[in-house]
Amino acid sequence: MSKKKSIALGIVILLIGQVAVFAESYSYFHIKDLAHGAYLVAGFKYDEALYHLKVDKGELPQTAQWRFEKAGKFNGKEYYYLVDRLHSSGIMGGDNYDGDTYSQKNYKGKQNAMWTATEKTLEQGQIPVIFTDRKHKFDLVAGSSHDGEIYHQSAGERSNALWVLELVVKGDQGPDFYVAEQRLINLEYHYNLAKVLNQQPALTIKAQRVPNDTEVTQTFSITKSDSQTVEEFWSFKRAVKASIFQTLSVSGGFAGTGEVKSETTIGFTYEQEWVNSNKRTVKNDFTWNIPVVVPPHSVVEVNGILMRLNKDIPFTATIENTLGSGERKIITVDGMWEGVEYVTGEVSFKQTKL
Repeated sequence: MSKKKSIALGIVILLIGQVAVFAESYSYFHIKDLAHGAYLVAGFKYDEALYHLKVDKGELPQTAQWRFEKAGKFNGKEYYYLVDRLHSSGIMGGDNYDGDTYSQKNYKGKQNAMWTATEKTLEQGQIPVIFTDRKHKFDLVAGSSHDGEIYHQSAGERSNALWVLELVVKGDQGPDFYVAEQRLINLEYHYNLAKVLNQQPALTIKAQRVPNDTEVTQTFSITKSDSQTVEEFWSFKRAVKASIFQTLSVSGGFAGTGEVKSETTIGFTYEQEWVNSNKRTVKNDFTWNIPVVVPPHSVVEVNGILMRLNKDIPFTATIENTLGSGERKIITVDGMWEGVEYVTGEVSFKQTKL
């Protein structure tokens, strides 16, 4: 095999007006490494070469869009051909191992064009994969420093051998390991681990008199109503699909006797498919009820404080992943909610006779 590296990486400029013939049923993905944030790209003009292009994804050509064609299951592992959208050429290692990579149209049936994906769980971020060919058992690796090349080496612990998928075109067929959909099943707050960040000005009920001129004890309720527009911030330790944020309930809490009704005034915004954090603006309409017991022929003077605390409250999200194969897996992801919680402060009652 020979590999032509004469192409200038101005290939992106030539994208406009080009039409590709491709299988409509396939999903197509950008494939990006974690170390450099650069993409796998075949030459815009077919040259059997594979490149590592670092540009804004909006400038990427169709040769940076890849489909996963099933090559078969061997030794319990699913293998795929990685095929670009424009030329329908597959990523390959050398027929004889040479440490290099290629993009060729005659990939079918070749073990050095069959790739399996191994997940690598990290503390943060979307779960990346390592691509390993069937024939030589070596991996797709970008340069340690970004040099535009893609190598065929052992991944080791290098982040330049870890790849994430970004969905470009949604079809009916995708790789089994890819998380096609996520659904939030449960969100459990760990209030015992909450941390107060700061306190906003308190609301007060000051010297409100509640009389009872009857012969029997009476129970009354003092009501304080107000509204507040605040920001709340959500962060997950591992990136989740942006759609998860749409299903998060508004979380203005009330630790006391009262009720909070919240509505989103400015919802979550995002540009990426996978995100770690986001924020939105919510309006909290709350009503604070204080029961007051007043003996016969008495008056009770009530003083109360409603504290508004900015808090960090950790949570655990239970999420159902639907994979490209249709298999469903349940995972848990820890995170942090930051927002306003309403807490009943000190309430005093002073009784006097009428």
